[in-house]
Amino acid sequence: MFGLDDIYFLRNIKQRRKEEEKNIIDITTNIKGNVDEAWFIYLPASVYDLKYLREKSIPKNHPFVMYRLPMEVISLNFDTTNKIFNRMLDHSIEMINRYNIKTINTLGQSLGNCLSLKLANDYNSKKVVSIVPGGELSDMVGGSLYIEKLFGKNKYDVITAKNKLKRFDQTKNLDNLPDDITVYISYFDKIMPYTGGKNLVEKMKKNNKKPKVITSYLKGHVLTIFFINPY
Repeated sequence: MFGLDDIYFLRNIKQRRKEEEKNIIDITTNIKGNVDEAWFIYLPASVYDLKYLREKSIPKNHPFVMYRLPMEVISLNFDTTNKIFNRMLDHSIEMINRYNIKTINTLGQSLGNCLSLKLANDYNSKKVVSIVPGGELSDMVGGSLYIEKLFGKNKYDVITAKNKLKRFDQTKNLDNLPDDITVYISYFDKIMPYTGGKNLVEKMKKNNKKPKVITSYLKGHVLTIFFINPY
């Protein structure tokens, strides 16, 4: 509550990151043949690795592809971040082409929104679910306790990051989104600050979108993810 959930979650973030093998991208799917419509789901490692949260993120009775974003995706080496993002996006495109998927739905949690909004904007999407997004990179980094805990204050070069990661800037992938958009944001979010999600919603509206916005005024980033039912 009031962001204390985020502070507790981040207490040993450096150690957990150190223990994880680098660049583990796990993929779960139930697609075995051609389908007309499918969900593409992008979860941070901390969500994917918890069975309850992973299973809650699976749409019942629908074809889906689910990705695990490794902790290493948040890095001072922006080439590493770009490489991970591109590998996952390329795999999503490969799945669309291989199984002749005509319509997609996307769900992104936290940093996974960089991929979910990119794919939804580039392909024929029907529905978008965005959970605690970060918006523009400067909004995501500025005030993020996650970044501060990992790298210290003022260590993350926002200008270089914006240039190197512009393909996956959430605020630049809005023009072709569908009408059916749901965004969950958290007022006390200390990982992806509230201002970023709020600004993302405002930019959606400027692009003539009418997202359904659900704001938690009590929870932080972690509890918002834990308690919502995305479907």
